[in-house]
Amino acid sequence: MAREFADFERALDSFGPPRGVITRRKLGEVPVDIIPFGPIARGGQLEQGDSYWELRGLQEAYDSAELCIIGDFSVKIPQIYAMMGLKIIVWGERAFPTDCTDFHHLLVASCKILDESGEVWESPLWEDEDVIEQCEGNPELLAAYSAGRKLAVLFAGVALERCIEILADPGNREVFVITALRDYRDPRINSNYKKMYEVFFLGIRTI
Repeated sequence: MAREFADFERALDSFGPPRGVITRRKLGEVPVDIIPFGPIARGGQLEQGDSYWELRGLQEAYDSAELCIIGDFSVKIPQIYAMMGLKIIVWGERAFPTDCTDFHHLLVASCKILDESGEVWESPLWEDEDVIEQCEGNPELLAAYSAGRKLAVLFAGVALERCIEILADPGNREVFVITALRDYRDPRINSNYKKMYEVFFLGIRTI
């Protein structure tokens, strides 16, 4: 979290020299990207010299992150729904196929979590006839819709607006889904995943 670019530079320098791009450093033997957020991200972006960062969603992801204790250390891990939102936003900036693949695994995992925790089965959405019709009465699709709603709650504001803006265009949505599912060859599996994506996209527009 940084207020000015000088704060960010000091944080970067504390990790040693760059490893390629300006934000890439090494923590032990692990390459890490150090990305600023907070007051430095006026309007959700940061420009400095020839560098530009799209930072919408990072503050929201941090604010809703969960503190995890690992041995003697603690680390804040963003909720899975926030990570999905970050992947949508970064894809909107650079269109890397890996961002779509990452999103796919996060969506599938989120649906599994909602199923195994029992949350999807206890959801009041079962009483919403419109939602149930959109989800074809399928618990897996309702879980994907619920994941979209959870993202909408966490990212409410400019971050959510950016997610919706990126996916509002049917052509963009089609490219996103096709890219995310490029390794799947079974038409039946593909069809089910495409439905999950569509109800997820519906879910993020509910707030």
